[in-house]
Amino acid sequence: MKRYASFFPWILVGVLATVAISFSVWKTDPRSKNNGIVPPESEVVLPGLGDTAVFFQISRVMDFGKEPEAKDDTQETILYRLVVGKQGTPDFVTKVSFPSEQGSTISSLFGKDVLLHRSHGEETDTLVSVDGKTKEIPSQWKAIRSENGKIEVQWDIPDEFQKVVMTVIDVASEKEKEQVVIDPKELGSDFPIFPFGVSNDGAQIYVRGTVEASSNSFLNESNYWWVYETGKKVFRPLWNLENGSWPMTRHVEINRQTVIGVTARAPEFFGEEFQPPSTAVLLDLQKGTRKVLLESPEEVYEDIRLSPDGAFFAILVLEKDGSRVVSIRRIGDGKEIRREKATGILDWFLTDRFTDQDHSVLILAEGGAVRAVGGETGATMPLAENRGSYGDADYQYAEYVGHITLDE
Repeated sequence: MKRYASFFPWILVGVLATVAISFSVWKTDPRSKNNGIVPPESEVVLPGLGDTAVFFQISRVMDFGKEPEAKDDTQETILYRLVVGKQGTPDFVTKVSFPSEQGSTISSLFGKDVLLHRSHGEETDTLVSVDGKTKEIPSQWKAIRSENGKIEVQWDIPDEFQKVVMTVIDVASEKEKEQVVIDPKELGSDFPIFPFGVSNDGAQIYVRGTVEASSNSFLNESNYWWVYETGKKVFRPLWNLENGSWPMTRHVEINRQTVIGVTARAPEFFGEEFQPPSTAVLLDLQKGTRKVLLESPEEVYEDIRLSPDGAFFAILVLEKDGSRVVSIRRIGDGKEIRREKATGILDWFLTDRFTDQDHSVLILAEGGAVRAVGGETGATMPLAENRGSYGDADYQYAEYVGHITLDE
């Protein structure tokens, strides 16, 4: 089974936006205060209060089978955890083996846990706590949780008319808080409506018209995003296309009620580069305001993230010469602070444990490598790199899963 990963947004149509990379453990930590000496791999470092743990999923082929195609191959997926500021090598958390015909084991954040989808077949997932404890649970394909893990939203499509039944649940008590039936046609959508995010207090649920609902970054043919206000039972539109532009990438900062996104002119033919002009936009859902952060008649903006403190944004730019760069700029005046050579923006989170001068960390991809970068200083810690191609004996790939911070 071949895997495809690209940072070009047209490949991300209707699928989970993940970055395929191969994992390679780095033996030294460039930020280390003890001359690069790191804990031995046998020493497990558990995250404590205030710590941020970064998770990676690494997969490889254990047996290529006898068939010319990959359907009888056997694959293995391993989940690793790296505690920022405490480790230079990651901890092994858990692993699963599966036949290729079953499909990949896909990991995602599930509140304060990591969920390994299809870890034991289509009907069983594995829930992994931040301290590495695992538990097999029924498949959670139709469920999401808030960042704090206190609110769960489940959904189902019980009939052929694509109406979606969405149920809000308090995780601690397991009690139903609210249920709503969504008719896509009433919202003007030709797509089923699925939730993809819920606020920590359960007051807002973010839904969109698409067949994929497990990531808040996507590109598809749908122009339908809404906020559903629980209690009020009201849907408010989030984003609309303008002047023939195309929504390249959009990220919802769920607990800050903001949306940041970029647009560009769609290519005439599938597979071609998107074209300028490009615009970067910030929407404040509470105030109902729209701010243009940046515009370019010559460059294409491919991705964008808002800093955890809301003061900066990082934007992935396809320049006129075909190179890609991440430009970090101030929200207020758009002034560029610095540039990083990269082909993808994977994450941005607060932590004061990366270096003494940094208060946040960017996770960037560059070709087949991924690294952590200090949001303020640009200090870099390599994390992973590609290895081989599918069919090679040493082939392996990894996917960045996300981060979990233990609140103090």
